[in-house]
Formats: sequence, structure tokens, C-alpha cells
Amino acid sequence: MPPLSDQDIDRYARQIIIPGIGAAGQERLMETKVCVCGHPDGEELARRYLAATGLSVCSPREAKAADVLVLSDPGWEVAAQTLPQRCPVVWYRLRGETLIAGTAVDLAAALAAAGEPEAPEPTHPAAAIRHAIAACDAAASVVALALGWTEPGSASPSEVSLG
Repeated sequence: MPPLSDQDIDRYARQIIIPGIGAAGQERLMETKVCVCGHPDGEELARRYLAATGLSVCSPREAKAADVLVLSDPGWEVAAQTLPQRCPVVWYRLRGETLIAGTAVDLAAALAAAGEPEAPEPTHPAAAIRHAIAACDAAASVVALALGWTEPGSASPSEVSLG
């Protein structure tokens, strides 16, 4: 990839000045392809957050080129059938007021760590906010993986109450 252009530097200046990112880290982010599948509210927000960092966001049809997958319910069913099986995964599930999230080395490990999905609950007034928080958490995890700050599956899944 060519060095950052003046336009890239202007656009990503707030990230470039963060210790540990710099120009090399921003170039690495811009080289990383991410596929996002899941609940429409969270999926759209995650795509926006990831694109804002400079990551290349691809559709499930283009997923074979992805470096990282981001999955949430109901994205698991699609992922198991059409997405690359050997690709780091950032996953999350919302169970009521609890966000359960983690990373995994591949799709099979993500499915094992996340466990079985629960039956969808009726739409709650705070559901959109919960999906926004989950999408933000997923975006942060993707950045950490892309920059080598963490390894997929290196930590146990986390559970956070959003209530």
C-alpha cells in the first residue's frame, strides 16, 4: 500500500496521533478487510464505526477476501454457510440486558464460545441503544486485532450488563 496521502492524514489525524497507532498503524487499518453480519441495527452501526476508522468493510458476498469477521445474532446462520471458516472472528450476543462478546481464531471457535442463541425477545425500547453499544465494542475489538494489540481468542468472553 502506498504511504498515506495528505487527504488520509487530514481524515485520520485524530487516530494517527494516538500512541501505538501512528502512520504505520493507520496504513495497517486501511489494508484490513472486515465483513459484518448480524442484527440490522448493530450491523449498520458496526459498518459505520469500522469505515470511520479506515477499515475496508465488505459485504457477505465479498467475505472470502475478509481478514476479520464481525458476527452477531442473527448473523451466525449466514456465517456458518457462506463465510470463510478460517478467519479471526469478533462476535457478540445480546441476551436481554447483557452483552456477551469475545474474539476467536475462527468461526468454529466463535460458535463454541458464544453458545446457542436464545429465542429472540420482543423489541425493547432500549434495543437500539444496546445494539449501538455492542457495535462500538465490536469495532474496538476489530481495531485491536488489526493493529496486533490482541490475539483472537486470547481472552475469555466478557459479559457486561447494559441495564
